[in-house]
Amino acid sequence: MSLIATYLQSMFIYSLIGLFIYGVPRIILIKKKQLKIYWLREIILSLFVAYLSGLLSQTIMPDFTFGVDSLTRELYFWFNFDNINANINLIPFKSITEYLYTTNSAVDDWGAISSLNLLANLMLFLPLGIFAPLLWIKLRSFKSILLLGIGFVTTIEFIQYFIGRSSDIDDIILNSLSILIGFSIFRLLQLGYDRYNQKTRSTNLATDKS
Repeated sequence: MSLIATYLQSMFIYSLIGLFIYGVPRIILIKKKQLKIYWLREIILSLFVAYLSGLLSQTIMPDFTFGVDSLTRELYFWFNFDNINANINLIPFKSITEYLYTTNSAVDDWGAISSLNLLANLMLFLPLGIFAPLLWIKLRSFKSILLLGIGFVTTIEFIQYFIGRSSDIDDIILNSLSILIGFSIFRLLQLGYDRYNQKTRSTNLATDKS
């Protein structure tokens, strides 16, 4: 649980930063051009930006170090692109099988780490499958959301190769599945909303006739 809490805390901080970077110029633009505000869409879009900022902070943000040198008293900041534990896996389901059925004595608390990795890959991209079709009508088909999901997560894995992180085809599989789960939730919510509207219209029509 401490690992999950650490990741969520880190995501939350970057989400706030991303929301601030997006929100301030957006407010200025709306006031300057006196744009009509659709509050529901603005709220959903802001939540999406916050989520995306947190997501990218955990997927394509390279490790970095900063502080003040104890000798020179100068501020230092650098990115670390070297990782001896980074690797590439192009064999489908290899990593998933290892996480589920093997142990690693060289890694402390391997069970918790492997479970967290699988859970994160299945849950981290789920909101994208909800936000994307909610904000853009063209992404409300299974084909379009599948192409978006595969393209998006493949791009992330490609970038990770160059920033000292592991690239794994199983991450693409799990992340894409996560997006499809989110999309399924969106479709269920959409179906429920449509049925509610249909029932409301039928009730209003019956009331008008009476």
